[in-house]
Amino acid sequence: MGCDMVLDDDDYGTLTLPFPLTFFGTSSNIINPSTNGLLSLSEGTISYSNTPLPATFSDPLVQAVAFPLWTDLAIYANTNQGIYYFANSSYVMLEWVLAASCCPSSAAQFSMAYDEVNAPGVVIFR
Repeated sequence: MGCDMVLDDDDYGTLTLPFPLTFFGTSSNIINPSTNGLLSLSEGTISYSNTPLPATFSDPLVQAVAFPLWTDLAIYANTNQGIYYFANSSYVMLEWVLAASCCPSSAAQFSMAYDEVNAPGVVIFR
């Protein structure tokens, strides 16, 4: 699947898309997928603790983040673990292949897709 982001534990990468992605009224063509199972638009975060979200909806973290599997995950060396992505002019898909931070042999695999043309405003998680 597309490209691999080279990241460490509790890290995030920055990707520039050819179109803006929109979450709850916040749009950006810059996305920040995290090794801890979340994707932010406004700024990257290494947050790994899935604690209650901020109490106010005006907080940028609440407005511009998708939480496919927000927990303490890790990428271990010499494995196929990582965050993989594919993007074209109107579609982006990210796939996380990670492990629990406590257990290198565990597996967490999930994905997120956004199609600006065929399903604008709809984010699909698997």
